[in-house]
Amino acid sequence: MADWMAARDVAKPLDLVIANAGVSGGLREGPEVTRRIFSVNIDGVANTVLPAIELMRPRRKGHISINSSLASFRGIGGAPA
Repeated sequence: MADWMAARDVAKPLDLVIANAGVSGGLREGPEVTRRIFSVNIDGVANTVLPAIELMRPRRKGHISINSSLASFRGIGGAPA
């Protein structure tokens, strides 16, 4: 992601990056499913935000938006994460 973002930034400096990584395990349960969900949902956002910060910081401008799931407001019964 860092390499891809750096290439885009050379073509046109990034001024807005939207981090929106998210998956669900449906109604399946178990530690493996929960770990996969958290890996994508948390690490995916970090893999987007951290390189964006490094590109924007020297310019001292730009915006980063992090979107979360509606599940943050209301849990979904049976969803492991």
